[in-house]
Amino acid sequence: MRIVWIFLVWLMIGCSMKNMTPVDVTDSFWEAQSSHNIKNAQKFVTKEQRQNVALDKRIKIVSYRVDESDISANCAVVPTVLRVENPVKLSTKEWIDIPFQTYLIKTNEGWKVEWEKTKRSLYMQSAKLYSKEIGNDIFEKFNDFKEIFKDLVNSLQKSIKK
Repeated sequence: MRIVWIFLVWLMIGCSMKNMTPVDVTDSFWEAQSSHNIKNAQKFVTKEQRQNVALDKRIKIVSYRVDESDISANCAVVPTVLRVENPVKLSTKEWIDIPFQTYLIKTNEGWKVEWEKTKRSLYMQSAKLYSKEIGNDIFEKFNDFKEIFKDLVNSLQKSIKK
């Protein structure tokens, strides 16, 4: 009897994953990633890509948002935004929002995240935003220095005139 019960539970879980929409899969995948539950995240990725599902440890997810998917045949793209802790130490911002695409493919097991393609999208957007953040911070610091330097020059000019 116990084996029958275990089989029924396994069957229900398997069937429920087959019926998940691309948005449901994306939401579940990023929920698992944000809670560092790699075993659970692996369930939502294609079999070939389950070994390397962990995010770079420097990406610390604060929250995430998924939007409606664009589905064509056996492929889907789900616009996703990760809010991550800001790794730029000069910045006053606590987090950065990274918009990117989560790519999915329909398999016999239902919709699955194409992790390599999704990771490439995430990392490319991260690099763009981080470099922009660093540039903005350097520009701000430069402007602060420029004002200090201008005040210093004005003070020197006043003291020379006296």
